[in-house]
Amino acid sequence: MKRLALIAILLACVGVHAEPSPTTAPSIWMTSLHAAIASADEKPILLFVGATSCDACRSVDMSLKTLEAAGALRDFTLLRIDFDEQPDEVRRLEVNTIPSVRLLSPKGGLIESRSGPQTLDDLRDLLSHRESAISVPTDPALSGDDCPTREGFDRLLELMTSDDTRSRRSAIARVAAHRFLAADVVDAFAGASMRLRLALLDVLSGWDAPMGDIDPWRPESITPESLARLREWAALPATRPTSGPSSVGRSDVTQGR
Repeated sequence: MKRLALIAILLACVGVHAEPSPTTAPSIWMTSLHAAIASADEKPILLFVGATSCDACRSVDMSLKTLEAAGALRDFTLLRIDFDEQPDEVRRLEVNTIPSVRLLSPKGGLIESRSGPQTLDDLRDLLSHRESAISVPTDPALSGDDCPTREGFDRLLELMTSDDTRSRRSAIARVAAHRFLAADVVDAFAGASMRLRLALLDVLSGWDAPMGDIDPWRPESITPESLARLREWAALPATRPTSGPSSVGRSDVTQGR
């Protein structure tokens, strides 16, 4: 009995002096690009754009919470935009497809972009490009998130054929973020070299362009008819920039379901 009483006393003492279990502080999600850039402090920005009415968005949101709980997002500045409630931010970021998850440089430059349903592994792969987001190539054409000028667009086409993988990927992502450049991309695709054509195919495929039977490895498949179909698609209103309050509505955005 004495031994049991001693054990009880020792256990009580351990309980009194035990350190509390460490807990992870909840992450702070910014709600505007301006606020995210201001607080980035050299951290890359992880942007998530979704809507409560979108099933795929809720799935991606759950995956992000899983990564957050595991501490995988601690080295990122987090930015969450509600597609329905923040039309100005949606227009500024030129988001046409939800869910959308993007990796931005600390200054807001686009590094990687993923749209539609994303698995946990897809998101982990996106996060793996963190170093690229920190050390963004210094070419002026790759900086910022506004629409490239004509000169800037031509420079991005050059960078798409660069031997530097980081510059090439950044150039593709920079153009892919501005879907209303579709007509310029189609024109460039029509007369591009094989290497540039493959890069532009990534952009057009990401926009769900009607590529049909076009095979970049077979120049003969790029016919006047197929180019006419692409140019007709590029002229659709969804590919044009908006002015003033955003006119993008639920019928204009592609939901990954």
